[in-house]
Amino acid sequence: RRLLQGVVAGLILFGATLLAGFVMRGLGVESDQLQSFRATRAGTTAQIAGFVLAAVALAPMVEEAFFRGYVFSALQGRYGRPIAYMGSAALFAFVHADLKAAPSLIVVGLLLAFVFDRTGSIVPTIVAHAFNNAIVASVILAVPAAR
Repeated sequence: RRLLQGVVAGLILFGATLLAGFVMRGLGVESDQLQSFRATRAGTTAQIAGFVLAAVALAPMVEEAFFRGYVFSALQGRYGRPIAYMGSAALFAFVHADLKAAPSLIVVGLLLAFVFDRTGSIVPTIVAHAFNNAIVASVILAVPAAR
């Protein structure tokens, strides 16, 4: 059940990420992180595998345990839900160190916080985060950058 919740949330998350990306691109803003990740295509097979492993497995597990499992829970217990949502999402965006992607990352953080809040488990958020990152990594590796 938690895995299915994660897959559904991952599809919604990817749609929101795609929409936010289109809006940002329409405003002439492209993520610095996205540009850096595109350089991965020039790497060795081992480097590409390491990128995919980090993006699809390690980052979702570590980030969800910290941002939703710890930060969201701590903020909610001390300050309530609204601060937990905004605080965990803002910190999630800040830690990614990409000001241009901050609006998209805040949307991602808010959606993942919602999934965690509704399910009471980080399993669906890990699955959703991994699913989203897998799609994004696939696109980054497969689609040439627009000129």
